[in-house]
Amino acid sequence: MTNHWSNYLVRGFPYGEDSTVTLTVDPEKIHPNMLVFASRAQGIFDALSPLFVGEHDPLADEDASELLRLADHLHRVIMHLVAAEDRLLEVLTDKGTSTRTIATALEVAPQTVLNRIKRIAAAGAEGMNTAAWQDKKDADDEVRITPTHHALIVWAARELGCREQIAESVVQVIINKHLAKWPATAIVAHLADVLGAQNPAATSNFVVDTIARYEMRFEVSHLADDGQTVSVPAETKSAARREARTLQELGIEATVHDTKTGETEIFSGPAVDQYEEN
Repeated sequence: MTNHWSNYLVRGFPYGEDSTVTLTVDPEKIHPNMLVFASRAQGIFDALSPLFVGEHDPLADEDASELLRLADHLHRVIMHLVAAEDRLLEVLTDKGTSTRTIATALEVAPQTVLNRIKRIAAAGAEGMNTAAWQDKKDADDEVRITPTHHALIVWAARELGCREQIAESVVQVIINKHLAKWPATAIVAHLADVLGAQNPAATSNFVVDTIARYEMRFEVSHLADDGQTVSVPAETKSAARREARTLQELGIEATVHDTKTGETEIFSGPAVDQYEEN
């Protein structure tokens, strides 16, 4: 029996006794994909190997911030393993192995292999593996905070005591997690892990208020005496128009923004009766 890797692809473990798996690691001689795998294998194995106790998942006993760290590093390993699979498929293709033969080995349809090869080419053209390329594609498809969400950004900057550019980045993280169905408690834990538990953004009140303000479609803005723009959210167009008309009656020009369509309506000059639109 030789020490060729093919002899170790599948290893059996006897029941009733502990077995040890040893990895010999020399960073200068190991492909980066496998170095990332080896550096995190022990922690991932220890975290995910405990069996369920009845219907109880042991992971549920862990702190949310630790689970987010685990998810982060597990995702990194998965991305590098996908990159390794990309490499393998490219070598097989270069050797002239047919799509049908590769599909049979992977137990998938030939079309699945063809689609994967196309993604490998597209990702390679941008200097990425297919996992990173798909992540980028998903990010491009995310709902973004638009310039018309000005009231939300101004409010967040004041609450956090920071520049609007920084506040926008924090708000973007919260909204993306919210749209991905993360509960507010998990978003708070993520922010605490990334920004620090003492950061004012890592609180339930800030996260919940940010989500609530984002869900409001309309906002009314005007210039204050100090030259700063003041914006307030409104749930309906009629509510936003009422607020704008109140400002107009005081001689203050106001603008109603529709954050979904980007449309604006300016209220200036003498106030006149206008049609209420619900």
